[in-house]
Amino acid sequence: NEEEEKRLEAQINAYIQQSAGIQTVLQMEWLAVQVQNHGWNSIGWNVWDFKTEYNRRLLEQVNDRIHKLQQGELGADHFLMKGAVHFLIEL
Repeated sequence: NEEEEKRLEAQINAYIQQSAGIQTVLQMEWLAVQVQNHGWNSIGWNVWDFKTEYNRRLLEQVNDRIHKLQQGELGADHFLMKGAVHFLIEL
């Protein structure tokens, strides 16, 4: 059901925020349990399948950014953390 899917998506997004910095495979273990608990793992994915899909999607984003940099659509300043240059200059 759509409402349950939105609730799980919100739960996943909250977990992503709180688990930033821990190993991806540990995050995928959590995800696999959540998906299984909701009965949404009809294809039988395991932790490594989720990690493989995560890496595939991440690499898509990385490659898109690289392409945009190479084409001149984006510059290095698009990827800088706000205030980073000033901080480094002051350092």
